[in-house]
Amino acid sequence: MYRAQALNDPDVREIVQTCVQAGEQARVFPDLPLSLTICDEEFCVVNIPLPRFGRAHAMIVRRSELLDAFIGVFESYWRLGVPLPACDDTVGADADASANPPEDARRLLTCLSSGLTDESIARELGVSERTIARRIARLQEIVGAQTRFQLGVQASRRGWL
Repeated sequence: MYRAQALNDPDVREIVQTCVQAGEQARVFPDLPLSLTICDEEFCVVNIPLPRFGRAHAMIVRRSELLDAFIGVFESYWRLGVPLPACDDTVGADADASANPPEDARRLLTCLSSGLTDESIARELGVSERTIARRIARLQEIVGAQTRFQLGVQASRRGWL
């Protein structure tokens, strides 16, 4: 589970994409309240950022009711998060309504579902914000969506995400 803001960093995005392509099941949520790593329901590591002090700390929680609570928190956010599919780095043509979209459209949809801004997507894909707006409008037209939210729902239903 990743914070959407973390994916604004190209280095982080590349690492996450590599992990997803290797089989990691990853999801993104706009604003996670904490950073948590759960290890086989035996223990978890809670990362506690302390920006005021210029550092972060970590807390290890072993099998306990507190661990069960952290697992519950994680599972709740997991259900709400948007899956991050594996995708290639190619950029190119328009999507076809009758088949899976080309990789550039899938990558655009992945960036949108990750909560990236048009500016960040444009930078990531090496195109202008206007090009991103046109590509999004084209995808909306293909699936019959009036809004970006509807585009996301339709893309998900079609298995594009």
